Amino acid sequence: EGSLKTFFRAVKSASSGRGLERVFITGVSPVLMTDITSAYNVAEDIYLRPVFNDLCGFRESEIRSVLKQIVEECKLSPEKEQDAMSLMQQFYNGYCFSERVNEFIYNPTLVLYFLKYFQQECQFPRLMLDNNLAIDRGKLAYISALPNGEPIISQALNETPPLSLSELANRFGVDNMLNASKDTTFIVSLLYYLGILTFNG
Repeated sequence: EGSLKTFFRAVKSASSGRGLERVFITGVSPVLMTDITSAYNVAEDIYLRPVFNDLCGFRESEIRSVLKQIVEECKLSPEKEQDAMSLMQQFYNGYCFSERVNEFIYNPTLVLYFLKYFQQECQFPRLMLDNNLAIDRGKLAYISALPNGEPIISQALNETPPLSLSELANRFGVDNMLNASKDTTFIVSLLYYLGILTFNG
């Protein structure tokens, strides 16, 4: 039995009247959960609910208020606020975690990277992407090696036509990853859960 399964079994036990009243787990995708559900089969998945769409990201209005403060502190021209916002829209905006909302949110790691640099240096970072969020090439190599994997990745990059699914797959256990059919639904869903794709709002 793996260490994660043991951990989740202990959490389940502790939340069954042994001192742990509530549990909130974030950053755990179906890719992981599929293989530990027997140890933690009391979870309620709120991942795709519209009310939680902006739980782990920034809205544009929140970013604008911080940019305004930085521009004032650095004694820059007011136009710099819009310049910064335009850059951030281009690089960081576009995450959507529910198909029933229209507001995209900004990746918090990237936003904080930009804002910290801007505040400290009073200029925009030369490199817009934080290396902590570099795409795992091993995962992309795995997906591109799947039947239809490479054309799906190519289509995602070109956005013509946009990728579409009627329903996200939500079972990605080790057995599925090794043996199950890797159709378009599987591949596109996996790209979504790895943070490479998002809903189009």
